[in-house]
Amino acid sequence: MSADNGVYILENLGKDGKPEYRIAYCSAVENIFYDRSDFESISIADLYTSGLFGKSEVYYDKSIAILNAHKIADNCDFLEYGVKNIKQNKAFPNISSEEAWERIDNISKVNMEM
Repeated sequence: MSADNGVYILENLGKDGKPEYRIAYCSAVENIFYDRSDFESISIADLYTSGLFGKSEVYYDKSIAILNAHKIADNCDFLEYGVKNIKQNKAFPNISSEEAWERIDNISKVNMEM
């Protein structure tokens, strides 16, 4: 069985066009690339991006983000993918982590009823 986990550093464009970095320990990070918009005005990929990375501190220095990501990784028993970088050439979604997870849950419920 696969752990499918890692510590990920997400790079997005900040409001001023400069990079922002967010860190998350998570599984199934591939969901941030899921390009569909069923029942939503926001893409499912953006919902997962906000859900997974929305509570992260925002870093403006990549080296500090990398250092902190490795500190998180050092406290994990096992990481299948280690510390990885993900770059998105767009702004971070404008939705809270909590609201994103709620919408994901609602989409899952609707899809189960179909």
